[in-house]
Amino acid sequence: MSSLSEEDYSWQRFELLLVTPTFQEKVRLFRKKWHIPENGMEQKNDVVNQWIESAQKRSGYPEDIETMLREFKLALHYKSRLIPYLLFGKVSENDKSSRVRMFSESPEGGTNRLYLEIFRDTRLQDIQEKWLDIELQQVMMFGRPERKREKAAKNFERDKRIYELKCLGKKSTEIGTIIKEEFGGRKLCYDEVNKIHSKMQKRANMA
Repeated sequence: MSSLSEEDYSWQRFELLLVTPTFQEKVRLFRKKWHIPENGMEQKNDVVNQWIESAQKRSGYPEDIETMLREFKLALHYKSRLIPYLLFGKVSENDKSSRVRMFSESPEGGTNRLYLEIFRDTRLQDIQEKWLDIELQQVMMFGRPERKREKAAKNFERDKRIYELKCLGKKSTEIGTIIKEEFGGRKLCYDEVNKIHSKMQKRANMA
């Protein structure tokens, strides 16, 4: 028998709030202020959707919801439970929210970006559980990686200097001598200089 998850705990906490008198009083005051029926509105229809869209733009409406979250020490991801309850008086268990959310933007002519939003009670396990979805979104937005992730060069300053000297038109044998003078150690041979230059050139030309 599997143990209860953190998500189960989170859901149970919200269920307890629903039968807490102080919470119910705040719900009553919220509905009264925003002209919502005492037991909540009927499920969504065009009229209700228009009301919600309008309310979200009114001064004070988003702030009242944020205030309730803070007052009852609820992380931001509880919004997906709190708002339906305030408006409709019920929350489906299917509305269980995630402690990790993804947002993406693809500006015209710009660079695709993928963001992760985390909350006060987000844990590493929450991100790991979401990672497959994150990877799929990465592939959709950026395509599959064509090569293994490159490692940083151990002797980067030396290798960068070799690349720089090659760009200046220096010969490989001459570069070997310069590198020995500037960095010490043994003199690099012709093939070693060319190999390092090729590696740095590929890295410089990566998209």
